[in-house]
Amino acid sequence: MTLLSLVVLLFAVSCGYQLFATWCSVRFASRNLGAKNPRLRFSLIKPVREADEDSLAQISRFLEKCGEGDYDIYLCSAASAPEQWLKEQPKITWLRLQAEQSRNGKASTLALAQRYWSGDIFVVSDADMGCSPEYLDAVLGEFSDPEVGVVTCLYRARPESGFGALVESLCIVDFCASVLVAEKTEGVGFAMGSTMAIRRETLEQIGGFEALEPYLADDYQLGHRARQKGWKVALAPTVLDTGLGQPSFGQALSHQYRWLVTSKVSRPAGHFAFVVTQGMFWAGFLTFMRPAWGGLALLFWCFLRWTAGFVQAQKLAPSHHRQRQWEWLLLPLKDLLYLGLWATSLTGNSVTWGDQTLHLDSEGRIVASASGD
Repeated sequence: MTLLSLVVLLFAVSCGYQLFATWCSVRFASRNLGAKNPRLRFSLIKPVREADEDSLAQISRFLEKCGEGDYDIYLCSAASAPEQWLKEQPKITWLRLQAEQSRNGKASTLALAQRYWSGDIFVVSDADMGCSPEYLDAVLGEFSDPEVGVVTCLYRARPESGFGALVESLCIVDFCASVLVAEKTEGVGFAMGSTMAIRRETLEQIGGFEALEPYLADDYQLGHRARQKGWKVALAPTVLDTGLGQPSFGQALSHQYRWLVTSKVSRPAGHFAFVVTQGMFWAGFLTFMRPAWGGLALLFWCFLRWTAGFVQAQKLAPSHHRQRQWEWLLLPLKDLLYLGLWATSLTGNSVTWGDQTLHLDSEGRIVASASGD
């Protein structure tokens, strides 16, 4: 096979990937909720980094959507309990815990808190997540299969202003589509911070959250370890939303770079294979070899990304908020930015998280951290 033939083949593969991801998105949107199990005992858990007004308001909206029910709610945080707010939320138990922040602070906090949780299933979700009224039914319904040990959820970004937020939103669209492709081709072998619902039995078998403390990607490790123990990881038929705030362009790139480095140390084969799915790269390569062919390939790739991205964005949009209709037009530009970040991530093992610089080993463990001034 000549080099030209190989490049053309890889371009065709990348186009096929986009079509398959779009098909997966359409199929996901038509899924039904699993069977209800009224005897299922569970707790709802949220790790809370800061008990500020915006965070508490988002948690209130989340709990309102979840509705009433016979379940306990635990908020786990190093922050002082907001007494006035808690008076309005009588079901909530606020667990104030001082975790070791030199490792994964979220996993460390959950490791200290897990001894207090009630029920047979723990539904853990990040504090900034929003949900639809069917959220709990969608998640708990997956546990009707006794082989399912972990359930996780896709998520999308709430519309925010600023180019940085737009870049992040586009990256999330692509990430969710890649999760659906992974589900169809190899099965889901990880969880996402949007939802980490896990059986008590499964959590005990993987060593509890304390086993995840050394890792940056605690959500990935939770699902990965459960699957290693023979449990299934299921994807619930619902999509959550997350608040991005108004990050600067630099902050958005830094966040995506951290995600790429985490991907590299968690799933190295998938990370290195990422370039195979990038038609912009192969079309650009083809342009140097056959300018006319490359030009046509670039135009076709942009058209494919626009149309496929539109369908994916609509099918994966949470049903409970209005989705921007035009963001998909910038997907080709996002591809260029992401290719540059991906290339940089191949040799990097240090990331920025908040005011900390974290150094990771080859398996994603945090080996050193340093706080900024």
